[in-house]
Amino acid sequence: MIGPLLSAAQLRVEDSARRGLLALGALILLLVGIGFLTAAAWLLIADWQGAIVACAVIGFALIIAALIFALVARRRRVAVVSSRAKVAAVDAQTPTTVSMGPALAQAFMTGLNVGLSGKRKN
Repeated sequence: MIGPLLSAAQLRVEDSARRGLLALGALILLLVGIGFLTAAAWLLIADWQGAIVACAVIGFALIIAALIFALVARRRRVAVVSSRAKVAAVDAQTPTTVSMGPALAQAFMTGLNVGLSGKRKN
């Protein structure tokens, strides 16, 4: 009875690990690509205006990019708040009496209601 559940959970963990490693590889390749593009931009600007101007331009560009990323990271995610509000609304509508049966059946029905009310994003 528990065997299929464990095997499904193991498949999910393996799939998540595989996707995580692929995302890490993509991030490493992205950083290497950004490094080469930065070097190319530095060579171009250094040839055109000199090394000091090239360093200043690249430095300011990286600082501006870092500030943009920091501002995006500080922004609150609206989807998380709305999902929590949906769960709270469904919990408020779920009867708290024992008339639905054991606590396990009530928890299953609550999860089913939450799952049916939301849309899954892949």
